[in-house]
Amino acid sequence: YAGFYAPYFPYAGNEPPLFQPGFSYRFVECECECPQPTDFYDTNFTYTNNSLLTISANETNYSLIAQPNHSAITIAEVPEIFGNPQEERRCWDNWVTPPVIGGTVTLFNDGVFNNNVTITPQDSTQINNPNLINDLDNGLYNIKKQIIDGTIDETNILKENE
Repeated sequence: YAGFYAPYFPYAGNEPPLFQPGFSYRFVECECECPQPTDFYDTNFTYTNNSLLTISANETNYSLIAQPNHSAITIAEVPEIFGNPQEERRCWDNWVTPPVIGGTVTLFNDGVFNNNVTITPQDSTQINNPNLINDLDNGLYNIKKQIIDGTIDETNILKENE
């Protein structure tokens, strides 16, 4: 096993959880709220029979043996553990998005993408304000949100006659 279960989804720039080659894996869709994977021996979660990913024991591209979000693991070679007939383990169903820590609102003063802009820095409260877009005047904007993991979420908005 390598990688880690990220506290947020999506986990840009980080390796997803990778597993040992030589086993047949089947990842089935979870129906739980488990931002971190359940303990291996904890089978108190629900899942469907929908297979999200199936990996053969003969797979040679080891980077493919990664647990998808919203899934539990079935390892064909380990059919029953300590008398528990449930094969599915380690449900991971992470809908948590990473916190936005700040950003900028850029107004294109001419209404076109050029260098004639007004840039307004935003702290975490301002950039996360649900009324941010409603409170903007008409115009062409670029809104950048800085995520805690270092990524930037960028959106262009043309706001016209309300």
